[in-house]
Amino acid sequence: MKKFARILFWALALVPLFVLLLEWRLRVSAPLTMDPATPQEQGIRILVLGDSITRGSPESSYPRELNEMLQKMPLKAPVQVFNEGMSGYETLDIFRRAPFLLDRYKPQIVVTMTGMKNTGLDDPLIRELRVYRLYQRVHDYLLSADYRPFEANSEKAFFDHVLETGDDSVDYVRFFGDRLRAAHRFEDAIHYHRQVIEKYPWHLGAHLALAQIYGDTNDIDQAEFYFDQAIELSGHSVSWIFIEKSLALRKAGRHQQAELLMRDLLTRFPQDPLVNEFYFDLYRELGRAVETESVIRSGLAKNPNAARLHVILGTILSGRGMNSQAQAEFQAARDLEGESRQDTKTKLVYQQLTRLLQERGILHIAVQYPRHPVSKLKEWLGPETPHLYYVDNERSFENALKEEHYEKLFIDYFGGDFGHMTKDANRLVAGGILARLRPWLQENGLLN
Repeated sequence: MKKFARILFWALALVPLFVLLLEWRLRVSAPLTMDPATPQEQGIRILVLGDSITRGSPESSYPRELNEMLQKMPLKAPVQVFNEGMSGYETLDIFRRAPFLLDRYKPQIVVTMTGMKNTGLDDPLIRELRVYRLYQRVHDYLLSADYRPFEANSEKAFFDHVLETGDDSVDYVRFFGDRLRAAHRFEDAIHYHRQVIEKYPWHLGAHLALAQIYGDTNDIDQAEFYFDQAIELSGHSVSWIFIEKSLALRKAGRHQQAELLMRDLLTRFPQDPLVNEFYFDLYRELGRAVETESVIRSGLAKNPNAARLHVILGTILSGRGMNSQAQAEFQAARDLEGESRQDTKTKLVYQQLTRLLQERGILHIAVQYPRHPVSKLKEWLGPETPHLYYVDNERSFENALKEEHYEKLFIDYFGGDFGHMTKDANRLVAGGILARLRPWLQENGLLN
């Protein structure tokens, strides 16, 4: 026992000494580099940074849609769009990885869609340690080589990986859920999901994907069964799974069941703005939107800081001709959006990222999330400049949602009032970016 204690003591003592020696050696050596030596291409290089909303799916992402739009333009130089969106990434993660990616791709333009969250810890003193920076370089290098299994491997290879590991990640949902649904390969998808469930009965993604497929094929009884299984696996705690079920019921014309489910949801999640919003959406579809006014007011009483509920109430009041009261609710929503800007850590990190791009002379196009006000970004980063453009996705999506159902644009409710995007939504975002980028291309003589 004493021998083990001595070994443990010296191990604990030598680790800090090793770190200190490594830190000293790195400081006196050449600057850290781990560039994978990507050849420097001629032409226009656009790097896109963000989270899973940016990353998209193998079939569609807004960087991919932007690239396709640019390829059709009469440009005087070849153009490349590099999508480095990473699922689960926060603003701090993007900022940490940015120098590595800037060295790798050497872009003239960087597009960002971030700012939703920033919960990570990052002390400035730790960030300056060479050991820490070495760790980040190694991490980023490995990540760039092995981050997208479903893009690098065949369908069978990825499925073998799922069966071996029980992978229940967003990659599984997109590869064997959204991808196969979009291709109308329903039999293949059912075959995959059932094999996964047979081996991993707890696999939430497979149950939910099966429910959605049966909803697509109008087998509503099977859809209900698998939705209920997914709800059980989630512990009845995930409101958007209930909402997915209600949407399937609505699609099948079972509005009475959908209404009962939404009423139950209001009891379970009275403070959830999303539940209130979809309750209103159901009644609007039924031509009874005014009936939800008391429900929305009750939701606001429980959650007065829910900006979307003020917007819904304003919409109801506007429909009743009560314009002054409606404007007051819309103003309350704008004020609350302003209050949410007090996430000072995210703001400071985003400012550092913008400063890094400006120091390198890179055009920064800051894109706002769908349905969110671009004024939030402007307060964080300041007014537009020749090196900083903004893209507003609030009005375009609100207008689109007046014409289309939510699921036409979003495949889930990841962001609360928006989610991961369909091809239509990705094209909407890409079109907004292209509209802002066009003047820059003209000014730089790159557009015929």
